[in-house]
Order: sequence, then structure tokens, then C-alpha cells
Amino acid sequence: MPNSNEPISVKLNRYEAVKFSAEVGGRSIQLNSTKEMDEAFTPMELFLVALAGCTAMDVQFIMERQRQKMDRFEVTINGTRRDQDPRYFESIEIRYSLAGTELRRDAVERAIRRKNTAPSVPWSRIRSN
Repeated sequence: MPNSNEPISVKLNRYEAVKFSAEVGGRSIQLNSTKEMDEAFTPMELFLVALAGCTAMDVQFIMERQRQKMDRFEVTINGTRRDQDPRYFESIEIRYSLAGTELRRDAVERAIRRKNTAPSVPWSRIRSN
């Protein structure tokens, strides 16, 4: 895992029309904005992936600090974009699903509440109206 103070370098290579390969630290992922998506993601999908990943990891960390053991943890995120340009997200809904034999409801609610009040880089990119 890279040091959080080290810069992150992303390299995009266009290989066809609006199809790109993104490389980060020797790993790669495909980006696409055409109707034939194949295995690729759109940049807006990756934004939601980043948001879901950040919130999931933060909630996981908070739950561990509260000594809560989760047997299952899922985050589902849905975003609705404007129909007109600029097509930013008008709304984003995050749903958490956690299960554990000794999971306390108050601990889950506290972890989610703390996460929703903590600063997050993806959250700071969301346009508010």
C-alpha cells in the first residue's frame, strides 16, 4: 500500500476513439464512453466506485475501532445524473448492509454517522445545489 503522502500517478493512453487504458502502479483498467462498453468503465462509474470504496473502507475502520466483527458488509451506491450538460450527479444514494452475530445496531449507526460527517475526497467533488 503506498504511503498516503506519496503522489499518485495515473497515466491514460488512448487506443481508440474514446477508449482509454488507465495505468496506476503497474495495474490497469479500461475506460470507455461508447455504446459498446465491453469490459470498460465510464469515468462517472469509476467516480461512484471510488466513493463507495472510500466510504466502505472508512466504515470498516471505524467498526474495527469499535471492536465490532462483521461477517458480511456490502455498500450499494446509486447515482442519478442530469440529462443536460454538464451531466453531474444530481443525487447519490449510499446503502450499507452489514451482518454479524454480535453486531450492535448503535455501533453501526455511529460508524455510518461518523463517516458521513468526515471529509472525503470523492465527496468534495460532488456539486451541491
